[in-house]
Amino acid sequence: MIEPPLRLPIPTDRLRKMFIGVIIMNAVIGVADMLAAFVFIYKKSIEHIALTQGWVPVSVLEKLTVSPRGQFFAIFYFISHGIIKLALANALLRNRLWAYPVAIVFFGLFSLYQIYVLLGNHTIFEFILFVVNVSVLISVSFEYRRITQTKAL
Repeated sequence: MIEPPLRLPIPTDRLRKMFIGVIIMNAVIGVADMLAAFVFIYKKSIEHIALTQGWVPVSVLEKLTVSPRGQFFAIFYFISHGIIKLALANALLRNRLWAYPVAIVFFGLFSLYQIYVLLGNHTIFEFILFVVNVSVLISVSFEYRRITQTKAL
């Protein structure tokens, strides 16, 4: 008679804590995304204050200048990502089952977009964001599998 393979218990409490930490970190990034959108909305005021107070060198502000069309895209991008990240973080932390597949799709698509950005823009900041999003994607996938396996038992 063939015995079923031995299933070692997964330390679910540690995985759950890591999942919560990753989701909270992603929510903080969502808030930062929304703050970045407000920087683009109030860019002229911020430039004036930063220049008059000497907070930021002129060379840094020159790198932030974008066309009106690019500014609209940046505002839309940051606000939409911030809202989606916060909404998904809220739903995931409340264990809403529908949020797991939605988060997997969203973070998968976002990671693909970041690969596209990385191919043209090799900055350490973009790479760090990519690593964070992949870690969120993996964490959500493992947690979803754990939850669905637990419910199946």
